[in-house]
Amino acid sequence: MNTNSFLILLLFSLCFIVFHSHAQNNGFSVDLIHRDSLKSPFYQPATKYQLVVNAVRQSISCINHFYKDSLTDTPKSSVIPDGGSYLMTYSVGTPPFKLFGIADTGSDIIWLQCKPCEECFNQTTPKFEPSKSSSYKNIPCNSNTCQSLRDTSCTEQDSCQYNIQYGDRSHSQGDLSLETLTLDSTTGHSVSFPKTVIGCGTQNTVSFDGRSSGIVGLGGGSVSLTTQLGSKIGGKFSYCLVPLLGDSSATSKLNFGDAAVVSGNGSVSTPLVSKDPKTFYYLTLE
Repeated sequence: MNTNSFLILLLFSLCFIVFHSHAQNNGFSVDLIHRDSLKSPFYQPATKYQLVVNAVRQSISCINHFYKDSLTDTPKSSVIPDGGSYLMTYSVGTPPFKLFGIADTGSDIIWLQCKPCEECFNQTTPKFEPSKSSSYKNIPCNSNTCQSLRDTSCTEQDSCQYNIQYGDRSHSQGDLSLETLTLDSTTGHSVSFPKTVIGCGTQNTVSFDGRSSGIVGLGGGSVSLTTQLGSKIGGKFSYCLVPLLGDSSATSKLNFGDAAVVSGNGSVSTPLVSKDPKTFYYLTLE
């Protein structure tokens, strides 16, 4: 008898592609920088043995984190503990303010640390200051965006506040906002997306180190990066990760739109399954 099981896809696959629709769209790619790559701004020399040990520890930590979440009914997002493996550069605001975020297919929101910070982890790069951006706007409590999300609340100024709780007791809380988000493509041309929903965190406690500014959610929820880009990328994204012990100067890629299509000899595909929670990507194994 065949037994069906669902596999949740985390950020450890070598190649992953998602089609949300069949719309045609010109594509672009951005770099995914491994934390141990020579191209990482936080690069620290390490032996191959140390790299393997670090990777194993991160994987075990992530599995434990997700397993704990699966045992409860409390809505939670998954985050890669102990620093996360892959960073992506992006900018928010007008003028653009450059940030490094952990790319996470198990999260549904783009959140970053913002000034002034009431309770923040020790971030080694500068924090975003909303008051210096002309395109920043708080989302009101009575908006559809605020009311459609779980674990939101209102401030005295009627601004929507998000609150994300993680299985390892990490959390992020702050203003849910609209802001211009800019990605630097591999062609050298920047691609901007106005009125992107972001979380401007002012109370953040996390288990990863301070080399990133927060999380870039690539999950299936309504305010993840990939869902928000939607028709602008034809509903398609993919990523390809270079081998851990390969050329340390090589860069992994996160592809959007037509650039996300994987084709040619040796390429195979399998359908993804729609299942709650929408955050994750599932497939059926027989």
